[in-house]
Amino acid sequence: MIVVTLLAGACGYVGHEANTVNQRRSWLANHPQVMMDVIAIHKWVVPRPKIGPIRRWLGDDSFSMIVVDDPKPGEVETARSLFPEADVIEMSFRRP
Repeated sequence: MIVVTLLAGACGYVGHEANTVNQRRSWLANHPQVMMDVIAIHKWVVPRPKIGPIRRWLGDDSFSMIVVDDPKPGEVETARSLFPEADVIEMSFRRP
């Protein structure tokens, strides 16, 4: 019985992480205007944050910075909740 409980807990954790990875990928796919991982500024390199081995195994990446161009209401908050390891910055770029 204990083994079944431990196995169910492990499966639940992996399922939760897989759901998180899918939500992150979906958000990035629906926001093509987002710039990710702006890491080199005047020879200063920001190291990428580490993510857990399960998320790496599921194909997830970490981001040090995400710049959201001209966001709609709630987009920055959603990005911050999906990418807690990243600095999420809101910008409005001028367009001709």
